[in-house]
Amino acid sequence: MSYGWGRQNRRLICPGYDQAKWITIHGSQTNRDWQKFKLHAWLDGGERPWLVSHAGLHPCWLEGAGPGRDREFIDKLCGDAWDCLNRGEHHFLLGRRLSRSGDQKIGGINWLDWDELVPVPGLNQLVGHTPAQAVRYKNLPTSQNICLAGCGKTPFFGNGTLRINKLATTFGHFRRFSAAC
Repeated sequence: MSYGWGRQNRRLICPGYDQAKWITIHGSQTNRDWQKFKLHAWLDGGERPWLVSHAGLHPCWLEGAGPGRDREFIDKLCGDAWDCLNRGEHHFLLGRRLSRSGDQKIGGINWLDWDELVPVPGLNQLVGHTPAQAVRYKNLPTSQNICLAGCGKTPFFGNGTLRINKLATTFGHFRRFSAAC
């Protein structure tokens, strides 16, 4: 199936994506809206930064980054991937793994499943993408990794500290309650 991005049309084959979703998405999103999307964001977390992305980043994509240069390398990598996307070209960082109907051994930043995320020493990651009933953690002494998809929790970041809060609905409005996970 095709979907529009900017002025180009690209081919995308992914489970669950169909013509009705294309119509809904592209009926409400303008080219300007699409350009507001980001592949990643950074939160300064005291000892180490937090990389926030949809699915996470596998260390194999960081080969070539010098010691202590992960953040700069990731920013450049995501910028290159974004440029390729806007030109209608493939970039490995946006690719899917074989089990997701892709052609890569490891999924990219939007397609990395939680079971294939490997902690990167010196880098914290906050991700979603792979739903589960509970918050999942993969930690090393120098790397915290948290997956929140589908568990009814939301992150709260303040003063360099990340807290995971329970999301509750009261009278139709979302309210946050602190919760130990």
